[in-house]
Amino acid sequence: MTTFVDLTHEFHDGMPGFRMDASTVGAAGDNSRTDDRDDPRDDVRDSPRADDHDGRRETDRDGLREDTAESDDGVIEYTAHVERFLTHEETRPLFDGRCSFEITELRCQTSVGTYVDAPVHRHPGERDVSDLALDDLIAPGVVVDARGRDPYEPVGPDVLPDDADLEGAAVLFDFGWSDYWGTEQYREYPYVSRRLLDRLVDAEPALVGVDTINVDDDRNPDRPAHTRLLGNDVLVVENLRGLDRLHGHSFRFQALPVPVAEAAAMPVRAVAELDD
Repeated sequence: MTTFVDLTHEFHDGMPGFRMDASTVGAAGDNSRTDDRDDPRDDVRDSPRADDHDGRRETDRDGLREDTAESDDGVIEYTAHVERFLTHEETRPLFDGRCSFEITELRCQTSVGTYVDAPVHRHPGERDVSDLALDDLIAPGVVVDARGRDPYEPVGPDVLPDDADLEGAAVLFDFGWSDYWGTEQYREYPYVSRRLLDRLVDAEPALVGVDTINVDDDRNPDRPAHTRLLGNDVLVVENLRGLDRLHGHSFRFQALPVPVAEAAAMPVRAVAELDD
């Protein structure tokens, strides 16, 4: 019987996301919501919903996007909001009371949860998520044991298995860091060193995955791993979990996003299919 291992963090309202200093956000992009189109839900209800989640339906709160929250120290975290767009109570009158449906609304930037980076994430004009073929996203898997490292420790090429064929493979680095998901410790992590990066680029894998928030050292503005991997058409998957369950197994890895046109990154359902 085939065994599947789910390597994906649960996607939920208010989940952990990436952070930026609020003072830099204005330069990075428009942080306000300017969409003033009519809400289609007004056609099926006469009053505001009673099940609003702590007022999160309000838009342009203090100039912040709906998928952000600002801390007291001026750091903005980009998260996700998952809410009821239409409830059973709101839709039942549309069907003469004979049935009802619930419709969900999702608001987020796409580099959240377990997600894949397409080349355009780092390199303008290169492939976006909709350009990724299934062959890019489904590949023989190799898990690399890089556990027992310290935060911000660069990991060298000695961790790569001697006999592993990395060409066309999904190379997944198990730092053991998914244990810290949702904590402050998760945000300081070991990372792929330049020497290890050299080996990976030479080996030509299909993708590189990590169980950390970033394949790069987030203190380094050069972002060498994103630059070189995506520049060589090697996809990057971040925020994996449960990689310890893959050690000692032969497996096929898949990380399938919705093929959204012009998207630079997209959440995925990451799964390992064990061969034994």
